[in-house]
Amino acid sequence: MCTEGADFLDSPVSDVMTSDVLTCRPNESVQSLMTTMTEQRIRHLPVVDDLGCLAGIVSIGDVVKGHIDQIEFERDQLEGYVSHS
Repeated sequence: MCTEGADFLDSPVSDVMTSDVLTCRPNESVQSLMTTMTEQRIRHLPVVDDLGCLAGIVSIGDVVKGHIDQIEFERDQLEGYVSHS
């Protein structure tokens, strides 16, 4: 397989695709996805339901945003508690 130059663009997708795809379940935690994505060095995880059907795809951006949203929620809760104490 040629991995450099314009010839690479003519390579079949099968030469560069991941064939052993990791998946996750809809009920998995953001923390679990962060761990999997970090350890496996992957940026996308297909979400598969109980029937084995594709329910969606989670990106590292989705995971980071979810984590930031959770941290901001917790911060707001703590600020509200401190300001009302």
